[in-house]
Amino acid sequence: MPRAHVPGPIEKRDLLYPKAGTEIDHAGFVEACVAAERYEDAMDFVDRADRPDPSWIKPIHRYAVSHGDAHLLLRIDRAFRDLLTAEDWKEAAGRASLAGKEFFAKQCRAKAGIPEPAAAPVPPAPTTPEAKSGEHGHEHPHGHA
Repeated sequence: MPRAHVPGPIEKRDLLYPKAGTEIDHAGFVEACVAAERYEDAMDFVDRADRPDPSWIKPIHRYAVSHGDAHLLLRIDRAFRDLLTAEDWKEAAGRASLAGKEFFAKQCRAKAGIPEPAAAPVPPAPTTPEAKSGEHGHEHPHGHA
């Protein structure tokens, strides 16, 4: 059972930016947010903790890799520099690509050190008179050529 609860927006603001001297149970709020699958909220509390513990975010780590969530992975990487491996990034890139999240896949490939695949060559523009702009055999709606 979590030691804390998932706070609402106003309470969360007050917990993340408390008055001087206020003790906040960051680990408890991370635990509560993780239990509710509120991973972004959990990472907000990780970011504000004085000494965050990587064990707090194991479920977030697993979720982010398995869903190719580059945004969460980048937040984890910022909080815990040496936690993510090239293999984590590589797996996340594949998962993101399978899900059609190419922007996330590209970010993950970059972090894994995987070069981007070469872009397919762009075919040259047609040079036939019919292909020129405005010459499709139709009259211009205003009578102009």
